Amino acid sequence: METLIIITSMTSSFLFFYLIMKLFVYAWREHTYLYQVEDRETHLEIWIGFLRPVAKMIRAEKWRQDIENKLLQAGNKSNWQADHLLALGLLLGLLGLVLSHCLLVVLLHKSPLYGFAIGLLLFFVPYLKLSEVAKKRSQNCDRELPYFIDFLALCMGAGLDFNNALSKVLETAPQSDLTSELGITVKNIKLGMSRKEALLDLQKRMNVPSLRLFIQTLVQGIETGTDLMTSLESLSNLFLSRKFQKAEEGAGRISVQMMIPMMLFVMPAVMIILMGPMVMQYAFSL
Repeated sequence: METLIIITSMTSSFLFFYLIMKLFVYAWREHTYLYQVEDRETHLEIWIGFLRPVAKMIRAEKWRQDIENKLLQAGNKSNWQADHLLALGLLLGLLGLVLSHCLLVVLLHKSPLYGFAIGLLLFFVPYLKLSEVAKKRSQNCDRELPYFIDFLALCMGAGLDFNNALSKVLETAPQSDLTSELGITVKNIKLGMSRKEALLDLQKRMNVPSLRLFIQTLVQGIETGTDLMTSLESLSNLFLSRKFQKAEEGAGRISVQMMIPMMLFVMPAVMIILMGPMVMQYAFSL
């Protein structure tokens, strides 16, 4: 009976491995051909293209929308969609399932559930990585925005209008996630999109609270015709005060967090230094 189970496991492992290798060879051929014709953007999609029809069967609409939003926040320079990320997760999950099945089930005679668990974990790895990149990019934009607004208000105070001031700031500011997104906004304005539409498109792409407030202030100023420079200066002061307040709160939390290592490591050493001579004197006096 055990021999039959081993033979069945080895046969299924071989079939899984054969299927994956066939798909790998197909993707490699397409990959090599695209490199020969110097298509650097499309060749990445070939590796996961054969699993996109399967990914389309996943009907989790809220999750798909969340993936689309995170792709926009992460930059999405490759113009990926939710199907691409789900297909990449399926590919990693299949590879993890096959390899873990070969190692754990066939060689170590473990339960097949371990292989399915590893494959399921690998399926969510691309989504977790995307969430991390989107969160880090949003934090970078939130950190850089106060200085950007201050620089923009300074350029407008020198006599430039909003479009020229924004272009001037982007020319002189160092390359960052915020300048990259605002560069897309400037490009959209030059292509004929109105300032309001371009700014709202930026808000949709990033969805950062501080950036949303900045865009709403600009849109309101454009619609009502108020002085944008005064609004930007007050907004810059507000963001800087919030940043200093967060720094003070962080410094206050550090003092509380340092109490635990002090109690665990510093206080025992101090007690040994203080009580050690008394204990030794009492021990030798007996």
